[in-house]
Amino acid sequence: MKTNVLYVVAILFLSSCIHDESQQNEINETEEIWVCYNPKSERHGKPCKKDFNPSLGEYETCHWSMSGSSLALDESAFCWLLERRDCSPQADSDLGWQEWQEKHCPLFSE
Repeated sequence: MKTNVLYVVAILFLSSCIHDESQQNEINETEEIWVCYNPKSERHGKPCKKDFNPSLGEYETCHWSMSGSSLALDESAFCWLLERRDCSPQADSDLGWQEWQEKHCPLFSE
């Protein structure tokens, strides 16, 4: 009986380790990144992310810029989708990477 219990505990332990490893692989295999377009912001060209401010609540940092000592909403700012496949060399293209690819595709390795 004790042997059966030990087998069950060992199987549960090993299966939990395998699950954690697969979750880590999913994190490292990101297929898309939302990139900030807001030349007035320090977030320009960086991944979009949410933040929290007591007066704003949760907000997308890309849409806000510093105006003097306060945050100002920039309605022309947006986040654009960069997919990993956009960063793969095209077999039928001898043009090489475009400027936007050179600048933003390294975000996948950060």
